[in-house]
Amino acid sequence: FPPVAEWILSMWPHGQTPKPQLSAVANGALLVGLLWTSTSVEVIQCKFKHAAAWASIAAVLSAAGLIHQSQADLTFKKFTHGSDDGFGTTPCAF
Repeated sequence: FPPVAEWILSMWPHGQTPKPQLSAVANGALLVGLLWTSTSVEVIQCKFKHAAAWASIAAVLSAAGLIHQSQADLTFKKFTHGSDDGFGTTPCAF
């Protein structure tokens, strides 16, 4: 879960680089928590169409790579021009 990954990163020894997969999961902790909570509340209230809508939003954001990026890139330069880490190609994507 993203909050756990974020906590592990906060306890990571200084001077050592954490695994990129752990960093990618931790980057989206707040947004993922919001989406999971919204979906869960709708399921508990038996509003399955609303829950499906929230899950679809989460899927689109994840597929576009917006959830696990370390910083927002609303210009999509990394997506269109490429970069070393690649937009939407975080270690979690593979």
